[in-house]
Amino acid sequence: MKDWFQKEIDESGSNDWMLAFGKKCPGCGKIVDKSFGCNHMNPPYHPDNNCCKYEWCWLCGGKWSEHGGKTGGWYACNIHEK
Repeated sequence: MKDWFQKEIDESGSNDWMLAFGKKCPGCGKIVDKSFGCNHMNPPYHPDNNCCKYEWCWLCGGKWSEHGGKTGGWYACNIHEK
């Protein structure tokens, strides 16, 4: 229990999770996570993380403006599959 409480205090578990399951934003390099929803990544600006608000595809990392019905829509990416 002592180790568990220490992780809760220093948030090392959160950092480990982000490194394992997050991806770097192609625009600014900040690590972001995707917990649900479509592949359109539009990280909200937050003063603590200074994310650049770059819109990108979670699967291929490409600009979201280059995605749409021809690339698989919101929940698929045929660019990633290639």
